[in-house]
Amino acid sequence: MKDFYSLDLREVNFILTIVEEIAELYCYEEIEVHLLEPIEIFAAKSSNELVNEQSFIVEKKEGEKLILSS
Repeated sequence: MKDFYSLDLREVNFILTIVEEIAELYCYEEIEVHLLEPIEIFAAKSSNELVNEQSFIVEKKEGEKLILSS
């Protein structure tokens, strides 16, 4: 996850507003996707290197691991 500070956030919001207006003009709908997902699902669609070396894994409860994906 990336942090945005005041000036950068204004620029990001400006760009996102334009993108949203264009998307609305062409009747696209907004969706929201999960940032955390079960490691088994992520591993099934990713490489071992990505899962084991380039990801942040958290244990929600004993035996249930989640992976932070972007």
